[in-house]
Amino acid sequence: TQSKDGFMWFGTQHGLNRFDGKKIVPINFIKTSNSTAGEYSGMITAMYIDKRDNFWIGTTAEIFLFDRFTNKIFNATEKYRGLKIGNTSWIECIQEDNFGNLMIHTRGALYLYNFSEEKLIDITTIELKNNVVSISISNYDKKTYIATENEIYSYDGITFTTLSVRTFLTKRNTTIKKILVIEDELWMITTDNNVWISN
Repeated sequence: TQSKDGFMWFGTQHGLNRFDGKKIVPINFIKTSNSTAGEYSGMITAMYIDKRDNFWIGTTAEIFLFDRFTNKIFNATEKYRGLKIGNTSWIECIQEDNFGNLMIHTRGALYLYNFSEEKLIDITTIELKNNVVSISISNYDKKTYIATENEIYSYDGITFTTLSVRTFLTKRNTTIKKILVIEDELWMITTDNNVWISN
């Protein structure tokens, strides 16, 4: 993850590190008074800096906020009411959709946090439960693309639409490893190390 001031941030199994272009500096977190942030796991699995300049950190057990100017960490609920996921959620991915909502992908579920309503919504469907492998946000059509091993879904903030790639994958005896939206094209990287482009 890169912050607006140009620093590169790397999350590892031992915590957070900042790279200034010359050296890597390990960050020692400072907790706010009542915070339990960082108590459950030191292994960072996801990072994201949103449009509000919030620095989100996900671990194998929780999601919390980091103030990169003071090195303080605090529970997400200290700043955003209703953003409580639980202390056993392995955070896979944190992103912001085109409507300003925070998308949080855990090992078993997919959540959307609506900042204006201060509400966390579980948007996991039966197809997505325990199956999501990758998420990518499109600035072109304003949709969120969500991939399982065998299918891709688009989400417009209200409904999920199946893109029907299962037959294509089955014929090639492969599964999805990652998806990316680049401009108006959806890129699919498969486990047989091929890249497929759809527009």
